[in-house]
Amino acid sequence: MKGQIDLTEADSVRKSQATSDIQKTAQDLLKNTFTSEPDKQLLNSDLAKIIEAKTEKSVNSAVKALNATISDTQKHNKPAADKAKADRQAAEAAQTVQAQAASAANINNTAANKWAIENGYNWHNRKGHSTVIPPGGSLPPGYHWQVP
Repeated sequence: MKGQIDLTEADSVRKSQATSDIQKTAQDLLKNTFTSEPDKQLLNSDLAKIIEAKTEKSVNSAVKALNATISDTQKHNKPAADKAKADRQAAEAAQTVQAQAASAANINNTAANKWAIENGYNWHNRKGHSTVIPPGGSLPPGYHWQVP
């Protein structure tokens, strides 16, 4: 007889843990930005039924309904989450391309010497107001890069 009581208590603990886990999953979906308002209403309704349940049978029934709602909500969320992920990846790819283009356009990224011309002067009147900068060298203050 004692063994049966312990088993019943163990089942109760497992059921309450399972109920707690399913409620946590529902709460996470309620916070999810991809969950629609109708799905949120269904989740809240099913959560309320679990809280209001008085018997083990009604708790189990409410948990089963909540499980189904969670499954449906996750199916609804997946396309939106996949689209957001694809958009995020496209934006990251575009940023990478822009960064590579900016790097390639950087006048000082080649292995050749470059001209630095004093501000206010150009390639045609640079005499005495320019200097050659070795590869990787920095632009002196008051000068700008000039490509011949």
